[in-house]
Amino acid sequence: MNVAPGVKPIIWDETYGVLKMLDQRKLPREEVWVEGKTAEDIYNAIKEMIVRGAPLLGIVGVFGLVLAITDLEASSSYTPEKFLEIAQKLKSARPTAVNLAKEIDRALEDLPLGDAMPFEIRTLLIERARKLLKRQQEEDMAIARHGLEIFQSMDDIRIMTICNTGALATGGIGTALGVIRAIYWAGKKMHVYPLETRPFLQGARLTAYELKKEGIPFSLIADGASAITMKEKRVRAIIVGADRIARNGDTANKIGTFMLATVAHSMGIPFFVAAPVSTFDFDTVTGEDIPIEERAKEEVMLCGGCPITPEDIDVYNPVFDVTPHHLITGIITELGTIWHPNEEAIREFFSRHSDVDIE
Repeated sequence: MNVAPGVKPIIWDETYGVLKMLDQRKLPREEVWVEGKTAEDIYNAIKEMIVRGAPLLGIVGVFGLVLAITDLEASSSYTPEKFLEIAQKLKSARPTAVNLAKEIDRALEDLPLGDAMPFEIRTLLIERARKLLKRQQEEDMAIARHGLEIFQSMDDIRIMTICNTGALATGGIGTALGVIRAIYWAGKKMHVYPLETRPFLQGARLTAYELKKEGIPFSLIADGASAITMKEKRVRAIIVGADRIARNGDTANKIGTFMLATVAHSMGIPFFVAAPVSTFDFDTVTGEDIPIEERAKEEVMLCGGCPITPEDIDVYNPVFDVTPHHLITGIITELGTIWHPNEEAIREFFSRHSDVDIE
């Protein structure tokens, strides 16, 4: 597989020292690039979902550190304490997606904050962010290969997915959508059923955008049509991404994923999660310990900027839910597939890879 998607969510402009981000709120109608010139710009871009997708947020977070150290150096106000304060703010922008906090923490652990000039720290961070992006692209391809193996002997493959897990979410070919791309590139007869993914419509706006751009056959469906679509269209598998996977395999993903897994289980349809190892949070024992982000009620009360509800109503707007591990057939990673995941299966899987620490 050497086909690259024609979608790039971020571009680092070294000449001007800015991170250019494709504004995913504007897609698919407009392709607008937003420039992140400061760490505050990056915080707002993450918070307001100009950029999104757990793997991509980890990369963008490290670029945020680059801009933080640049700001402090330019104002001659650098201290390790001020830098760490900005880093903590960046981590808080999206609490459920583990990659953001994890990659920022890993970067901080490796920095000689008390024994280096800001310029040296900046150089180290730029190199780290670039390597993270390259690593993610390689991991996406490996996830896709392992996913393709599952479907290699099948044809006429009908797959359902939710949210956006493609190039826009990772900077590579995507996780769940990367598997779908691999199946398509292999020449299989296939059809994809992406959910619109209310209230932010990542499926309708972003996944449909990527599928159409690539020419992959698909039919967009309303979230509430998932059960009848599974039945009437004889869906063969559900493949979703993940924002955080607990030690026991419980998986946090976009709101509506738990619903899909429950219906798929009742119908005997295999349910797969596609995610890099970096999405595992071994410090989180079960899904009960995963923080669930709630966002503004206006996201539910508006559609395309137009009011669709009565004024002054109460709204509950969790944007993630947790799928219990017993509903998951397999977790497809860059190292292979963890079948019927639970804590024991996950420990056994990672015991074969000495470079992965699950403690």
